[in-house]
Amino acid sequence: MKNHFSAKAAFVCLSMVFAACERAAIDYSGIADARARWRSHGFKNYSIEQKRICFCPPPHGFVRLTIKDKTIVEAIDLDNGQPLPKEKLDWFQTVDELFVWIESARAQNPVRLDVEYDAVYGYPRKIDFDYGENIADDELSIEIQALKK
Repeated sequence: MKNHFSAKAAFVCLSMVFAACERAAIDYSGIADARARWRSHGFKNYSIEQKRICFCPPPHGFVRLTIKDKTIVEAIDLDNGQPLPKEKLDWFQTVDELFVWIESARAQNPVRLDVEYDAVYGYPRKIDFDYGENIADDELSIEIQALKK
């Protein structure tokens, strides 16, 4: 009787382990899943750090963006601690704007559009974009980190 119970207990434990592995192996790379995850958290007011790597004017390091009511209201250059002038806020995007940009970029059939999404919150953590092979200085990389509600 004892061996029969142990076999059942072992089977139940193994089943739970395999189920956990199956859940961990779900691919969340699709934009629909990531956007759904992002929306499910209801972020309207938050801050993120965003870095743009491109052939463009500074800042080239991370910038802390403060978003209120889904609008960027402040940007601080983390290399020097200085706020960016209001006219430079348009250089950056909120998470919702990034989702729209990714869809727009995808529709242009670029030679490369790689996006890594945050597994918990769904926001794009890294975007690598190249519109055309024979076009100079059209590449853009965006990194996002340090989400805070």
